[in-house]
Amino acid sequence: MLSDSNGKPILLKSPGISSVKAFDFSRLLTQKKISKSSFNTNNNPIKNNIYYYGKGNESDTKIWACSPIRRNSLKKRIILADRKHSFEHLSLRPLIFSSVRVAIIQGGQVMTTFLTDQLEYESANEELLVQGKLTPDETDEKNIQWETKEWHERWKQFPKRFLYAWLRLQGAMLCMRVYEHMASKLFSTKILDKLTKDPFKSSKRKSEKHDFMNRENQRWMIGKKMFRTCLWSNAISFLSDYTIQQCILLSGHCIYYQHQRRMIQKRIKEKEQNDDDMDQDYDSYNEIGAGGIGLSLAMRSSRLLVSRGTSWIVSSASGAVGSAIYPGWGTLFGTQVGDGIAGAVMDVKNY
Repeated sequence: MLSDSNGKPILLKSPGISSVKAFDFSRLLTQKKISKSSFNTNNNPIKNNIYYYGKGNESDTKIWACSPIRRNSLKKRIILADRKHSFEHLSLRPLIFSSVRVAIIQGGQVMTTFLTDQLEYESANEELLVQGKLTPDETDEKNIQWETKEWHERWKQFPKRFLYAWLRLQGAMLCMRVYEHMASKLFSTKILDKLTKDPFKSSKRKSEKHDFMNRENQRWMIGKKMFRTCLWSNAISFLSDYTIQQCILLSGHCIYYQHQRRMIQKRIKEKEQNDDDMDQDYDSYNEIGAGGIGLSLAMRSSRLLVSRGTSWIVSSASGAVGSAIYPGWGTLFGTQVGDGIAGAVMDVKNY
């Protein structure tokens, strides 16, 4: 800030500006390339700590270029500011975060399934104990053996589960970038901005924007707006996840079909050597090719579509609730919880 010899701030004023405001001197030097010595000339004297710079329209333009200092004010968000670059998810930091996230999720799933199966197994043994088919020592011994065996076997499969989930996540991220590029060609900039908006940052901005309201109205307003924001911003991510799962489902059915076809052809060759029951094998081959696998694929694809659509809506609603409670991290937590609950209820499994 420009100041006089006594350290008192100097205000800038021109004939075209009615109100006198403090201006950032560094911005004036940067934008107009004005040297600091020009403020001490006889043509532009300093009177009463107000600097009168020039005269007429030229002065108005130069002073107008110096914007006043704004403190404690909200910055207007730039459109498409949250959109990610095409291969940004492959840089070091996002890769580390995605790997840690996948490891935590897969480890949590291993622990959850292990504890659930352990409770079921111990409950079954307790029923046998009540019926007198097992003694207490035999029950404890069977529980310990099952726990030791299953614990090592399940964690032995963890690296494979982690790699599969990590590759699936990276495929979904790459698919998201493709869909975002397609959306940029098909839709307007305003719609593209809604589709690529970051819910975490958006909830923070909305919380600051409605900070003047009382607590209850603020939560209601943030939750209401964040539901629409989550719907828009999660649309591409859920569409990408559905695309990857549909590709996995389709490839699984194709592999199964090819396996069944090879098995039947192998049996046909064996029958040809024995010269027995040829027609029955050909009928079985035609039935598998035309019937059951195609119907199974259609049914599972429909269930997958309904499951991901339900998860999209439920996760958006839970993200809105999390935003109302704690903007930012509450949004992420609510979205993940809603997606997990909807996925567990629908329970769609692939080959």
